[in-house]
Amino acid sequence: MTERRVTMSYSDKSGALPGEALSWQRILEEEPMLKELRRELKRVKDDGSAPSFCANAVWFGYRLNRPAERSPRDKVRALAGWSARNPTLRSQSAYTIAYEKLYALLPDCRDCSCA
Repeated sequence: MTERRVTMSYSDKSGALPGEALSWQRILEEEPMLKELRRELKRVKDDGSAPSFCANAVWFGYRLNRPAERSPRDKVRALAGWSARNPTLRSQSAYTIAYEKLYALLPDCRDCSCA
């Protein structure tokens, strides 16, 4: 019996930028709507007037007043990651970079179940 070797070659046809080509600046250039989301998140403040503040509640949209309003996390998912509208940003690397940069803009949790 002769041994047969099968060589498979996978080429990435997704159009996504390779992880090593990604940076926060490059992602912002590819998807300008992330700049608006960044501005939105920079406006979130914990002024201490409420008994607690939860960054996760803001990020995941636990307390959204309008059903049609999307959470910051949902917005990131539409702009960077597997569901991105721009094919160059359809990767886990793009999502992770955007997620980490944007989530870090939120104030720290204070006196919530996370802290």
